[in-house]
Amino acid sequence: MQRVRLSLLPWLALLVFPAVWAAPPSAGTFGVGVVRGAAPVAASAAYAVRFSLFLARTLPPGAAILCKARLTSKDHGLRSLSAQPVQSGQATLVGSNANCSVHIPFTWAYDPSNPASSAEILYEIDTVSAAGQPLLAPRVQSFQVSYPTPNTTATLDLQLAF
Repeated sequence: MQRVRLSLLPWLALLVFPAVWAAPPSAGTFGVGVVRGAAPVAASAAYAVRFSLFLARTLPPGAAILCKARLTSKDHGLRSLSAQPVQSGQATLVGSNANCSVHIPFTWAYDPSNPASSAEILYEIDTVSAAGQPLLAPRVQSFQVSYPTPNTTATLDLQLAF
């Protein structure tokens, strides 16, 4: 009678293989070697938006030019954004030129593995009479910006004609 010799290696592999796949993934991975995003990093900064306005017509005495701006998230890498809903300022009018500044402080938390997060700034320029009535159609526009270096203020200069 001939003896059948069985190797223990296939049997050991069958015992170990399910244990490896059933083990919970280690922290920071999905179990197949894919690294999850790192923990969010908190940061704060500000934008200083400076408007230089050129008016095609003269405004009546007592008229005011109001500028408003707000910051919103535009990127999936952004975890959270905290900014005042709308920041506003009143322009200084000299002849047919006006200057207005808006300061937008904010904080955000981002994924360091995706540092190229961006935001959108929405601005509005209104002209109103001394009685508060609109004089010209409001100018509303938005544009995308990159986040500034944490703990700094990035200045954005906008030149607009009315």
